[in-house]
Amino acid sequence: MYRKTLTLSIVLISLILIAVVVSNVYPTNVQIGLPNVIERPILNFALKKEEATTRTKIVKAFPDRKFLTVNNKWYEFIIAQTLKYPLTLSQKLHVSNYAMRVLISLEPDNYITNSLGDIADYSPFLNIIHPHETGALDSSREYILKSHHSLYKTDYHPKQQDIELVLESAIAKEAYKFQLSVETKQSAIKLLHAFNPAYSYKDNSLDDPLNDIVVVKTGPELFAHSLGGGTINIEVTSRTKEELGLTVIHEKLHIEMTNKFYQKYPSFTSDQADQGMQEISATALQYLLARKVELPTAIVEKLDYWDGARDLLVILGELKQRNLFDWEEQKDEFLLMAAEGDFKPIFKQYFQISGIPASSLDLHFGILRDKFFYNATQEEYSQTVNSFNKKSEELRIIQKFPLLYK
Repeated sequence: MYRKTLTLSIVLISLILIAVVVSNVYPTNVQIGLPNVIERPILNFALKKEEATTRTKIVKAFPDRKFLTVNNKWYEFIIAQTLKYPLTLSQKLHVSNYAMRVLISLEPDNYITNSLGDIADYSPFLNIIHPHETGALDSSREYILKSHHSLYKTDYHPKQQDIELVLESAIAKEAYKFQLSVETKQSAIKLLHAFNPAYSYKDNSLDDPLNDIVVVKTGPELFAHSLGGGTINIEVTSRTKEELGLTVIHEKLHIEMTNKFYQKYPSFTSDQADQGMQEISATALQYLLARKVELPTAIVEKLDYWDGARDLLVILGELKQRNLFDWEEQKDEFLLMAAEGDFKPIFKQYFQISGIPASSLDLHFGILRDKFFYNATQEEYSQTVNSFNKKSEELRIIQKFPLLYK
């Protein structure tokens, strides 16, 4: 019996090695089309190894952790869902193994979001699932699977249908990531490095901000939000693949701001942060980072919050010239101000060189900041922007932008 098991293991390992090597010879957008009869045992064998490895990692971090019962039906479910996507064998191994890690992360007596959150919080050390996994799964569920069954509303004791939806969402999310273009990745890496010079892309790290995003297809219109490490529509037609990297950095900036907010106010929710001022600030930084890596800034200047970002850029530019405030050197401070929507500290500094009272600047930005654009009609939008720009001219801010940045 031992010899038969050993022989089978050797055969399967050989199949894996041969198939993966062959698969990797081709570009990731070329499908090998290996028969399922070959792929299924390979995936099954890999899943068994992944299950054992993941359990060991989790037990070391959480000695009293309880696990769901994982039987053959879950193996079959993961494999069947993975085979729905046109991927190379090496990609299918990545996707199915990731789904197994998500499954092992669940507990029989806990909410799904809590179970995953516990493991995700240790992402930099365990490297089991992504740090924003619960949001990423819900984003995948909504925008890829088009399911209306939110993962945030599941029972304390997960039902089979809930677990299946979690696995489907994980598999869809990881499979779609392979459609992110090389140009977008390279652009995003440059921008992430421009934001944080210590950053370098780590392909095998689930904690890497680029590996943590959710890729979706929602049509030709620009669509993105910060849920799940950043959700990015790759079907948008108004941006090149390289320019799409700017969308990635915009959502990552939101996450950075939200993290600073949580660090100071751990009992608050992100909804209690200043969303409008975050948009203005993220757009301003997006512009500065685009200039830094020599990407076109014209697309940034078409964003809804550009007018507010433009005026903030004038203030930041003049403060930097006078050595009063440099957002790159005081990054944490700036990100927290953006999250809170409270720029009074730098408005007071700007008063020293402009004569504009901090209270006047606060009222000026208040025209745009209060989540206005999320539910405004086109007429309301135009009226608000016109009012903002008229006030900007009165304060003699708008006139300075071309002198500082053109």
